[in-house]
Amino acid sequence: MILSRGYRLVGGQALLRLEAFDTMVDNPIEVLHTVMLDVGKALVKNLVRDDLNDQELDILQKLVRSYDSKGFKRKLSSSLRLRGSFVGRDYKIVLQQLPILLENMVIRRLVRMTPGFEAIKNCLGSLGRLISLIYISGITSHSHVYVQAIRCEYMQFKNCVLLHDGELRKMSTPKKKRATLHNTSKMHILCHLTEDIIRFGSPVFFYETEKGKQFNRFIREALFRTNRRGI
Repeated sequence: MILSRGYRLVGGQALLRLEAFDTMVDNPIEVLHTVMLDVGKALVKNLVRDDLNDQELDILQKLVRSYDSKGFKRKLSSSLRLRGSFVGRDYKIVLQQLPILLENMVIRRLVRMTPGFEAIKNCLGSLGRLISLIYISGITSHSHVYVQAIRCEYMQFKNCVLLHDGELRKMSTPKKKRATLHNTSKMHILCHLTEDIIRFGSPVFFYETEKGKQFNRFIREALFRTNRRGI
């Protein structure tokens, strides 16, 4: 009927053949916006703002720039003070380095061991392990073990976040309230990660957000009966 009215679809015909489509269930989690640019970004912001003084931040910055590992060659070129301009690849680097570097600072007694610092260090350590599991591109056998490992690490991360949020509440005042992380939408979405892995495969492929945007374009065209991009 749409084609008979003169409208042209360039790939959305398959969408029209679906019996049903639920955007919450039938779209995989976007790893970029859920992990890197939301949960991870919030933890880095809290670490720099609340748990490190200027001297400790300078020490951490030097450790980040001098980081050298055979298993992880990529380095962060930007300053942690400019975290507001970080993109996804910057958070992918820093979130895997911070757990090691913060532990190094603790061993060398270069940082104050406050309850808030210990809580966020545990959060970043758990998130770093979760990210390492997420970026495995393929599992050839015992996939159920992989899914269970991600499920267990997410629960560990969630418990760490709850403790961290408890420390944030202690720092909150009537004039300056600290936003907690455990009750955000992205933390809730993340709990469905294992379901999406079972259904769609490796979460690495969820990183290709442009494909999701292309699919959303097909939905838009079918709904509005037009190919205009401005809608």
